[in-house]
Amino acid sequence: MERRELRLDGGQVLKLTLRHHPRARRVKLSLDHRSRSARVTLPVGLPLALGWKFAQENSAWLTQKLARLDQQAKIEPGASIPFQGGQLELLHEPFSRRVWLEEDRLHVGGDPQFFARRVADFFTGYTRQDLSPRVLAKAKQIGKTVKRISIRDQKTRWGSCSARGSLSFSWRIGLTPEFVRDYLAAHEVAHLAEMNHGPNFWATCDRLCMGGKAQRLQAEAWLKTSGSAIMALALEAESH
Repeated sequence: MERRELRLDGGQVLKLTLRHHPRARRVKLSLDHRSRSARVTLPVGLPLALGWKFAQENSAWLTQKLARLDQQAKIEPGASIPFQGGQLELLHEPFSRRVWLEEDRLHVGGDPQFFARRVADFFTGYTRQDLSPRVLAKAKQIGKTVKRISIRDQKTRWGSCSARGSLSFSWRIGLTPEFVRDYLAAHEVAHLAEMNHGPNFWATCDRLCMGGKAQRLQAEAWLKTSGSAIMALALEAESH
């Protein structure tokens, strides 16, 4: 593994990690939206210098991706964030203590200092209410038992499944369309039977999705094109 700094157009300097991975089949460049750093992954046997050249050749792509991240909405009064395929306006209600959803608007009462946290708390409950029955029904479908369902502020993964049968999901899932939420529930439940991403896992996942394989592929495509904008949403309280 090797770490370097890549200078982008406009003078911005980006931290870059070059590494080999035994399962890599091609040279891949990725950007971590939270650390604002990039990584080049190469198949074993290829020189790291090839990865460095690849990153330089794709510096314009990195510049464009960073610019898009800088334009993404924050969770704050008056902001508009992605919501189930559309946009959700976040409104502060200073004379209320409640938080309620009204079509394409989320009304958030309480102290503005805790605005972002109250939004996250609302969608934590929203996501739990939506996912819990889906997860339990899908687990029953394959004869598996779910030990626990947790909704957390996961910042890098939509969900996870432990070897003991505990499932954990990001509260941000509540912001995705229903067919995506259903797929993400199916994905983690399938791990109760197959703790890998082999053919049997995907067959189980497709069986658990409401719309089968077609829905799974549609959801994966949606997450690839639209998921990063949701996953990038950070709580303002984290920066205080």
